[in-house]
Amino acid sequence: AKLVGGFDFNYGHKGDGFATGRPVADADQRRALAALLETLDFATLDISDNVINRLTPAAGGFSVMSRDGELFDGNTGHLFDLLTAADTAADITLNALMHPSRAARLVDYKSRNSSALGFDDLLLSVEQKIYTSPNTLRQHAIARRIQTRFISALIDLSSNHDASPDVRAIADARLRALINRMSPSL
Repeated sequence: AKLVGGFDFNYGHKGDGFATGRPVADADQRRALAALLETLDFATLDISDNVINRLTPAAGGFSVMSRDGELFDGNTGHLFDLLTAADTAADITLNALMHPSRAARLVDYKSRNSSALGFDDLLLSVEQKIYTSPNTLRQHAIARRIQTRFISALIDLSSNHDASPDVRAIADARLRALINRMSPSL
């Protein structure tokens, strides 16, 4: 995620010959974004029944109470909650991609070079990835969770007073586009 909206630099000293800093190459940013979008893929986030059935609940009194292990606070009691796991994974990716500082850098890079990856491009790429048709009923449920997480992240960003006005405006515009897309025509 650090490549998307990243800045390549070295701490140089007078006379050491290091070049000045520069945004990460656009091709590298786009490859990094494509890799991150794969973490939002419904099939990638789906776990086979065989694996889910091996994720048995903790024995009474162990790890559920101690919280020493990594556990998801799911909605299925002590059983592994696939949808919460997918939601958590999507949240990690979306928080990284939609961090206010990263978003502001993408807006800045786009203003310097119209062909550069911009924040609006990033949001559109996420939207195109997560609003595709899932293959199975379970993947449809995963898709719904990821879509909800994306909309929540957009709402959070559009109301984040630490985000730049440009970033908030782009998040607002994407929310309006999603509302128009989901609303029936009058």
